[in-house]
Amino acid sequence: MKYTLLKLILIIAVTSSLSLATEQRHTITQMTPGMKIFKKKMRKGCRSTAIKFSRAHTQHQWSIIKDNGLLRREAKALCPHLDTSILSDKEWKNIYSFVSDHSKDNPVIIKC
Repeated sequence: MKYTLLKLILIIAVTSSLSLATEQRHTITQMTPGMKIFKKKMRKGCRSTAIKFSRAHTQHQWSIIKDNGLLRREAKALCPHLDTSILSDKEWKNIYSFVSDHSKDNPVIIKC
């Protein structure tokens, strides 16, 4: 009797934790404007994923790069085949927002 009850409790605990993990994953994988721009305009030139691109630096490093006006240059360094002239200033702001939110020091890893 105790063995059956323990088994039932474990099944309920595992099932509820899996459903919570699935629910959390779906909230994390929502497409941001920066991720959409990366997928649409930058992926071919980068030949890598948006996550690898954003995790190249920490949030502080991305901030310094943006403040010094070197975001296009850094994108070109990380993605040698990228044509940086195809992106507008507004799109670069969205790209910065994305890389800042998903930088190397962010503990939440998203899947895209």
